[in-house]
Amino acid sequence: MTSLSVLDQFGPEILLLICDQLYGIAPESLPRLRLASRKLNEIAMPYIWRNVTLRKDILEISPHEFVKHAVRMIQLHGRHVIIKSVLDWDLVAGFMTKCRYLQTLTWRNGCHSALGTCFPERLKKVLEESPNLGLNVAYCGYKSDYIVNLFHDGPIEVASAVRSFPAANLLSFTVSILAQSGPVNNLQEFLAASTRLQTLRFESMDRFLPDGGRLPPIKALTLPYWDDTSESASRIWDFSLLEDLEISWSGFRQFLKAVSPEDLGKLKRFRVDDTSWEPQSSLLDKSKFETELFTEQLETLLKGRNDFQELDIRCLLSLFDMSLIAKQGQSLRVLTILDLAGFEMEGIFPTMSLSDLKILQQSCTRIAKLDIGINVIGNETISFLNIIAGFRNLDDLTIYIQSRLSEDTIDDIVEDIDLQSAMDIKNALVPLKCGVPFSTLRINVGGWRKAGPRQRRNDWNWDRRRTQGKNPERLFIVERNHEDYLLFREHRNWFQKPWPSSD
Repeated sequence: MTSLSVLDQFGPEILLLICDQLYGIAPESLPRLRLASRKLNEIAMPYIWRNVTLRKDILEISPHEFVKHAVRMIQLHGRHVIIKSVLDWDLVAGFMTKCRYLQTLTWRNGCHSALGTCFPERLKKVLEESPNLGLNVAYCGYKSDYIVNLFHDGPIEVASAVRSFPAANLLSFTVSILAQSGPVNNLQEFLAASTRLQTLRFESMDRFLPDGGRLPPIKALTLPYWDDTSESASRIWDFSLLEDLEISWSGFRQFLKAVSPEDLGKLKRFRVDDTSWEPQSSLLDKSKFETELFTEQLETLLKGRNDFQELDIRCLLSLFDMSLIAKQGQSLRVLTILDLAGFEMEGIFPTMSLSDLKILQQSCTRIAKLDIGINVIGNETISFLNIIAGFRNLDDLTIYIQSRLSEDTIDDIVEDIDLQSAMDIKNALVPLKCGVPFSTLRINVGGWRKAGPRQRRNDWNWDRRRTQGKNPERLFIVERNHEDYLLFREHRNWFQKPWPSSD
């Protein structure tokens, strides 16, 4: 509490800025902060009531004073209302109209449609009467615009759930296309009419039509794949304001072919969906031209830019101009830098050079999250770790290494040598760390992934060894707990067996 009492010496303007920052990055700390003093309590209290999940006991008249007080505070300070359960929509509408500073309503429906298929008409009316009020749809399951008619000629058009949402209020929208067997005209028309839309996430999708309407310029986009040509993309999508892109690995390669870097001038963050990224045995077996072309496309995207905040670089590192990353300087916060070859094969695999890594450490000093590959075979491991430990603001690190299990020796090995490699990295890296200590350190062995083993080690011999616990793909995690201790553990998929005991 002594350290908190020091804050009480600041003026209200400074404390207001502190609370505003905490509200954005760690809102859970505000209830504790307000206990430090009366001054902090008065300043922090409005932030505590800004976000509220509506419940039945809040909406109905209650004899309890603490409930009445909560209702008054929400109506006075509430900015963002969240709905996760079925309520009396008339009561919800009345409550929302009494919240004088209300900015957004979040409709948090689950994949099982706990809130029903369609948005309530009563809430839609409230939003339409309040054009400045924004709507966030956390999930919408979309079915085909048409169903097959077994008794008449041609399909029958069915009511679409998206039509129940007020397009003019929509700020963010997450959609999954369910059992798609026909056109998605209604969805495309709805999104095209959502002129305030800023965030669009597709959990699954189907192709839009070039003549179906152009979507508004959005700021954040998540795509499970990409199948548009440059011509159709220009008629469907507007990327002039796009800042954040998350896309599948295969989709990203096609995306860069279809979309010009000039159309992505505002892009600040892009990342590849890890669940879809395969080590590129399939890509490397294709023409060398294709892999080189993709590397060149990534370079073109970065040329002339110095303001990227997050980069996900997976290419032929031997051909990539690393200076393009270093030029992002103080803007860069998150970086993934991995070679297309992956980490599944035996022997040494391509990584950044030590000199390039040192330049990156000196140029991009604000990197807080880094995913990078290093070799535990060879004589450069310690040198890599020394440089990585010098990233002063780095607190979240994932290191990719190859498994030391080989086809020739695995059946005779008793010692868990991959566990030993992970322990050696942790023991060497943590004491060397400068600046901010690690909060999370992951050591990914052999290209471990949630979906299971990589394709390059999927023959029956390796399957047999996995049943014995000799897995060439593993994930070790070092995490700092609430008592500030680093805990080491192995994360295993449900089908993974532990390393066999030597007893």
